[in-house]
Amino acid sequence: MRAAIALLVLVLLGSLALSADVAGQPTSVHYVTLYAHSTGNSLTLNARPPSGGQKAAEVGRDLVFRLVPTLGENLQIHGGITITAYFRGSATLFGIVVMALSELKQDGNEISVPGAIIDSPIVMNSLASPVTLGVGIIDYEFDRGSSILLHVRFEQQKSAGTPFIVWDDPATPTSLRLPAVSPTRADLEFSTDSHFGRVLQADSVTGQATVRVIADVEDAIGVYRLTDSHLKLTAPNGSVYVEPLTTTNSSDYASQYLFTARLSSGEWQIGLELRDVSGDTYSLEDNVWVSRFQIARINLSDSAGIPIQNASLIANFESETSWSALTNSTGWATLILPSSLVLGPLNLTIAWSGTVTLSTLSVVGDSTYRIVLPVYNLGLRVTMNGIPVPFADVKLTQGGLGIREHLTGALGTVNFSRVPAGNYTVQVQYLLSQYQIPITVNGEGTIAVSVPIPHRTTLILIALSALGASTYVWVRRKRTKLYPQSFQYFNKLVHGGLPNTCFMVITGNSGSGKSVLLNTLVAEHLTTGDCIYIANTEYPETIRQNMTRLGICNTTDTKSTRIIFIDAYSAIGGTRSKEERHVTSHTDLTSMGLEISRCLESAGTGADVYLDSLSPLVNVLRMDYLLNFLQSIAAKVKANSGRLCVTIGTGIEKGDLTKLEEVSDCVIETQLQESGRGQTKRLRIKKLRDQPYDDKWVRFQVEAGKGIVFLTRTKTETV
Repeated sequence: MRAAIALLVLVLLGSLALSADVAGQPTSVHYVTLYAHSTGNSLTLNARPPSGGQKAAEVGRDLVFRLVPTLGENLQIHGGITITAYFRGSATLFGIVVMALSELKQDGNEISVPGAIIDSPIVMNSLASPVTLGVGIIDYEFDRGSSILLHVRFEQQKSAGTPFIVWDDPATPTSLRLPAVSPTRADLEFSTDSHFGRVLQADSVTGQATVRVIADVEDAIGVYRLTDSHLKLTAPNGSVYVEPLTTTNSSDYASQYLFTARLSSGEWQIGLELRDVSGDTYSLEDNVWVSRFQIARINLSDSAGIPIQNASLIANFESETSWSALTNSTGWATLILPSSLVLGPLNLTIAWSGTVTLSTLSVVGDSTYRIVLPVYNLGLRVTMNGIPVPFADVKLTQGGLGIREHLTGALGTVNFSRVPAGNYTVQVQYLLSQYQIPITVNGEGTIAVSVPIPHRTTLILIALSALGASTYVWVRRKRTKLYPQSFQYFNKLVHGGLPNTCFMVITGNSGSGKSVLLNTLVAEHLTTGDCIYIANTEYPETIRQNMTRLGICNTTDTKSTRIIFIDAYSAIGGTRSKEERHVTSHTDLTSMGLEISRCLESAGTGADVYLDSLSPLVNVLRMDYLLNFLQSIAAKVKANSGRLCVTIGTGIEKGDLTKLEEVSDCVIETQLQESGRGQTKRLRIKKLRDQPYDDKWVRFQVEAGKGIVFLTRTKTETV
């Protein structure tokens, strides 16, 4: 028995190490005990404690206890495993007990759990005695639909008699104790007749809101493990109300609880608490705010009193709830907002003319607010060693986004009208060099920008390069001819086509063809499956018309049965959506995620999800919050055997764009180039995980009735 005690000590130490390991993790480990039972000749495992008569069987051969029912979800175990088995013998017996854990897949294959095999010498006598063995740390995930198998056998040595294992009695509870990672999962949803995320609109007379709380609970082993559930409501004044819950809808692995409460104005904490048969507890908490909503009429003008129209006003509470409106031709906009007496001041974002100004808004009763946005006429004079630099490309940027761009005149000057006050970066491109300088706009006038002289060697190389380039271009024009190719040429770039499941990002500057490429990929996928399209920059009807006008789709393809549109653009314009699927705010990622999940269920396996574009979200949301949302949606789409494809402009912070590209499976880069001969578009495959691809730049153009037409130097397939 010393070996058994030593192994048990190792398990306990492993459990302590595990607690330190997972303390900072979002998931939690709960120890689940599965007891040995039997029905007829079947040996089973489940979470119900033994309550019947004692059962026994000879254990000289391999006995297998099998989990019934099978797992309803994937179940990960991480930590020390403990097996307690009760043995007795017809006489005093010496030998080795061997116990092991394995997984029986749905297809009938059995896989041993790595490291989960234990053997130890023991002594049996006529009195049933427990043997507790353990091993740690095991990290393994069982698949949904699989069964957990517990193997037990006794290898007898130099003694006569019959060995028995006993179970199914409170005095001899043979059992398996598993460290399960989040075996029970719960989700709380709140709704009223009018709600915005977790901000609930109260009745204008009573100041109360009737709130429906829906708790969805899933358990990988079975909801029969859960014996008690209740809701804990903490009022704004600190009073606590505990309400028992009853199941309104239940299956083997999922239960739904519904509770209706009438909440007064203020911040409430709502907690769900569950208890299983072993006494372990699971809890989930969330906050909601109940508030009357007030009318906020906002007038936006510049410092000269001129109304500012088409400015986007976005009032935010935390990161998940927002209300938006556009100013009209007289600079007025109306927002219906919750009271700041409950939520505190709201964050107000003013987006206009490519710039973003941050402010706060305190809403107390129906009120009128006048906001003056200081704007100035900005002049820049670019010089190099005191000499004006003509025809330099000057770009005014803010937060990595390009706002205005002009060429300097003969005297090295450039003017930008009506620039809001704030901090900017001036980017100057000259003589194949680039220079950046931060500036602060806080008044009228001209700001001098002095750029350094490129190194003399650099100037010589520039001259030689320009001469060589002009000669090369002249020869190339004589010898090179471009041939049009259909969009099928794209499959050659990715060596046979894009993966069926992936997270794809299309990046590019303004006008480079990102949206056209996205829509063409939609049309290509419609030949094999349905699509979900999140409209973020145009009304869905406009997108349908554009796809039909380009000739990549017909009117049948763009019907709602083939392309399911989620309208996030109408909310930006403050109009009522005509689509069945829509969100009331384009920055409400919680609602958008729920709509995507519902659409995936409706579209079925193999549906793709397309989002054009991320830029409106990047302007108002933190990039890490947006990345978490995209990774979550990509996982759902890929699990449904589909692709998630999004577009984004190159004006965002370089570090944010790098993070987005790192988490994606595929990156396609488009580019619009300006030259003396006009505009040219080109694209390249920048990244494609686990698949060969061509990373060369390929020119293309967009033609009515044909969509994207590639231009190559090889005549293989003309259109």
